[in-house]
Amino acid sequence: MHRRLLRRASSVSVLSGLLSCLGLLSSCATLEPADQSLGAPTAPPVPIPPEQESARIKTGIKSSGPVAAELADVLKPAAEQAFRETFGVSSDAAKFSGEASCFLGGCLIDVSYSSSCFVSRAERAAVGVPTSGMFKWPGAIYKTPSVKGADGRLNVTWVFLVSATPKLPDDQGQQFKARQRARLDALVQKKPPVAPLVIVPDTCTDKPILRSPAGSTTAPANPNNPVAK
Repeated sequence: MHRRLLRRASSVSVLSGLLSCLGLLSSCATLEPADQSLGAPTAPPVPIPPEQESARIKTGIKSSGPVAAELADVLKPAAEQAFRETFGVSSDAAKFSGEASCFLGGCLIDVSYSSSCFVSRAERAAVGVPTSGMFKWPGAIYKTPSVKGADGRLNVTWVFLVSATPKLPDDQGQQFKARQRARLDALVQKKPPVAPLVIVPDTCTDKPILRSPAGSTTAPANPNNPVAK
């Protein structure tokens, strides 16, 4: 339950159900089977528009309440560090401030991508790189559905969920909190990373070209080169 897990865009509906069960969104509902005696088929669920799904997820986190007192000093910087280690610096392909908004249920970081191709590259950066900072977060991480803005860019929110303390005997509950705090502290206390290379604006159908300060070039697999450790 507390294993770090990242869902891809196609699994956002699973996130909605999970957060509902956790009490961060509406309560879970059970679909009643159709009356087979009448031969009535079960109607498929109506898909939720990405705008509504994204709003539900973010509203659920924001309405969870303020950050727990024991994590108030570390939660925001830890989420931002995990994000930076995964995606590096902002670029035209993926614009972001990197600043997190944190609540009892977790932290939110908004990103604006230039195309669906770069959204896919960001997902690969999050789940396909063993050193991704996402995997160091002590909880589940999700991405909201892409919402197309008036400028044609795709807006998403990365959600860093905070695992609630399970119902355990007092000593075990304290151990859980201590482990959670230790993982957050480890993210914040990392040495400042080497400045990542800057992506030259390009089209997503071509491999982006990275230029180092010395002028050399490389071709990465992700929209933002993960920060070197």
